Amino acid sequence: LLQENYKAWNIAKVRNLFSKDVAEKILEIPLVSSVREDKVVWEEERNECYSVKSGYKLAMRYIIDSDKYHVVGNWNGIWKAQAPHKARHLLWRLCRGCLPTRSRLLERRVECTLNCPVCDEEIEDELHIFFRCAVARDSWSAAGLSSVLHNATYQQTNAMDRIFVVCSNESSDTVGRVTMLLLCI
Repeated sequence: LLQENYKAWNIAKVRNLFSKDVAEKILEIPLVSSVREDKVVWEEERNECYSVKSGYKLAMRYIIDSDKYHVVGNWNGIWKAQAPHKARHLLWRLCRGCLPTRSRLLERRVECTLNCPVCDEEIEDELHIFFRCAVARDSWSAAGLSSVLHNATYQQTNAMDRIFVVCSNESSDTVGRVTMLLLCI
């Protein structure tokens, strides 16, 4: 749409390509008089130069902000639990779906049997390991937390939702005890 090697509209070309109204609007657009050569600028760095570090940070920011990786829940309840960091980290991994249960391993095409190696009664997933397995239920009773395990309020269909509800409704001390129990299981 511009003249070859010259900073002006190619009027004939603009009028041939567009309707009269559109062509006139295009031709009214003023062109910058000074012509500088284009240059690539990376806005994520002050010096405007790309670095792998800034590219990685941008990619991570994009990934973390996407809905795919955003999980709504009571994350503060997990981190405020009266328990060691590694126990709270277990809860975080449980809620993020990062534990290598047999059902998760199979999703990632790792060949293994699906049933729980402890009771061999159900598929080993987070809900079974921590809440439904006979050994887990015995552990809840031995820890004096069977009232939390059997509370009708906490009968969600997945372990993540169950943990978030417990964190929202119980004291940080009780959540800490539950967290330590899950770590021991």
